[in-house]
Amino acid sequence: MSMFRRALPGAALVTSAMLVAGCGGSAVSGGGGDEAAADGPIRIGVVGPMSGGSALFGAEFPIGAELAVQWLEENGGTDREIELTTVDDQSDPEVAVAGVRELTDQGVHIFIGTVNSPVALALGPVMQQTDSVLLTTAAHAMEVNHENFNEHVFRVTDNPYMRQRAQAQLATEVAPDVDSWSLVGPDHAYGVSTMRSFMSGLNDFAPDATINDPILAPFGASDYRNAMSSVMSQQPEGVFSALYANDAVTAYQQAQAMGLWENTLLMDSANEFFVARAMKAQTPDHWTAFHWYHGAYDNEMSTFIAENYMEEHGVEPTGFVGEAFSAVLAVAAAAEAGGSTATDDLIENLEGLEWETPSGERLMRAEDHQTVKDVNFVRLRGCETCPEGFEVVETRTIDGTDIIEPATPGEAVDYGPETEI
Repeated sequence: MSMFRRALPGAALVTSAMLVAGCGGSAVSGGGGDEAAADGPIRIGVVGPMSGGSALFGAEFPIGAELAVQWLEENGGTDREIELTTVDDQSDPEVAVAGVRELTDQGVHIFIGTVNSPVALALGPVMQQTDSVLLTTAAHAMEVNHENFNEHVFRVTDNPYMRQRAQAQLATEVAPDVDSWSLVGPDHAYGVSTMRSFMSGLNDFAPDATINDPILAPFGASDYRNAMSSVMSQQPEGVFSALYANDAVTAYQQAQAMGLWENTLLMDSANEFFVARAMKAQTPDHWTAFHWYHGAYDNEMSTFIAENYMEEHGVEPTGFVGEAFSAVLAVAAAAEAGGSTATDDLIENLEGLEWETPSGERLMRAEDHQTVKDVNFVRLRGCETCPEGFEVVETRTIDGTDIIEPATPGEAVDYGPETEI
């Protein structure tokens, strides 16, 4: 596998790799609507933060995508080459747009990835303007499939309405006596969507619980003591946090120094192993949501990813690996079904697609391009004697079909009463 690096305008970094799946295809590059869309390589741009505070998430996407190509090669999934090109969006919408536009100029019209919701929302119009397709693998703003819906954007993972309503249900099951909650999250679309979704779930599953005024914190700050002091002052029995990446690590460490976690249930929206790997034995006992957790599934794909990832990296894979893997498989399945990766054909064959993934079969809802899938939760806590300094205590899986919102493309999701932020 040959690789090269070069700088893009706006300091985005692109890495390309030609990987062969199945029997191989022609050496001609294919894009949006050109003639190579039926028999040339399937060219996929993998977009995410490969540097900066969210790099711990974004760096997992190329790994998952490459593992998907390896899986396809070994299991006869497609007879075309797959070319992966990685764009470092640096968690910056402008950098992401510049990098993606440069790739579309080179004939790449299929993209997967995005961690940060502002990036995903900025790329939506670009997909329309360049006749391209984006399969977002992590960005969670509800606007992606609602107010900002367009037919060129798909979400292969869960969304906050599914995940956080399920997490509220989980909270009432594991800690039924917790009846007062504080919520803290970043002051942007993802943070608001996520907190409103958890509030919606509490209203249904714990209608008598007290929900304190949500606390919005600046994304990317270096100090969260003010925000966490505000949480402390509310004297909650449970805390729901939508903070993520380095922001969450900083906030949780500062909250720990204040004693917040000593008698408070922590429900973390999305950090998977990342906080625990930073805090190690100091990791508070908490529940975190995963896009996919390999330990919750006994199937060939899940085992394939886990074994290969652990052999290479020495630790368990995150769900971000699984979602990039699933996105590549969705592209391959749609291309196989339609015999083409031309944009119109790809959109048509992604809509209503049912495909096998590491978390079992998923459905891409045709109406709003939202995937219906399981939601995974893992309880983690610090452990002085464990190899990574923390341990997995237990896991829960909730069927996404039971908690997904109605499809309302072009319209805001209805979170229910008393959820305004």
